[in-house]
Amino acid sequence: MLHARGLLLRCDEPAVFCASAAALVLFGAHPAFRFPQCEILVDAYDDTRISGRPKGQLNVNAPLSHALEEILAFIDAHTFHPRRVVGLNNVRLDEYPRAAIREALLNAVAHRNYEDASRKVFVRIFSDRIEIASPGYPLKPITLAKLRKGNYRPCSRNPLIAQALCILDKMEQRGTGFTPAMEARLNERQRKIVMQIQEGSIVTNKWVQETFNVVRDTAYRDIQLLLDLHIIERRGRGRSIRYVLAGERA
Repeated sequence: MLHARGLLLRCDEPAVFCASAAALVLFGAHPAFRFPQCEILVDAYDDTRISGRPKGQLNVNAPLSHALEEILAFIDAHTFHPRRVVGLNNVRLDEYPRAAIREALLNAVAHRNYEDASRKVFVRIFSDRIEIASPGYPLKPITLAKLRKGNYRPCSRNPLIAQALCILDKMEQRGTGFTPAMEARLNERQRKIVMQIQEGSIVTNKWVQETFNVVRDTAYRDIQLLLDLHIIERRGRGRSIRYVLAGERA
């Protein structure tokens, strides 16, 4: 089965197989010893920018599935987890949705440009956000605008790695993971705002206030998060301000 999946290659000697590069990345104990670009660098800062020495650092050199768990544990240790009483239960909340972080990490390692040996995946935790930087732009014809709209057909730069992660039930090959990851950060009002814009309707701050019966500041916060996530863009000025999907032509 591993040979059929491209994870084992037949060597010169009969009945002898060697691990492929994809297999080493997926299952090798220390893949960065063979491919230095496989090391993942994780830093945590107290500030909103890179400043001084990080309060925490992690260099990850492990099989992909183990690497993801190491990084998630590090993020968990360096982010806030307020508690809220719900009924009789004391519920632990996450500062960032775990599903969204996991999906972003999976995309970073599964679809990065491994041929670029000069760059590594970086994960940076700041006081107001988490940044995950992966070498390589989206594979054509996928663009950032299409990803934000959910209007794309999935394709992978590293099909053997993506297929193996799918078999291991770590990721989704149908390209449906990106949308749930984005939606995990949105409340119900924000999801409806995006749907309204997708349908071609005009959305303004006043529309949000009237539709959801919320005050101006709440409408502003709902819209601002969508802007910060680059899901929508602001067009116009003053009373003529409206919102469209990011990357959409005027």
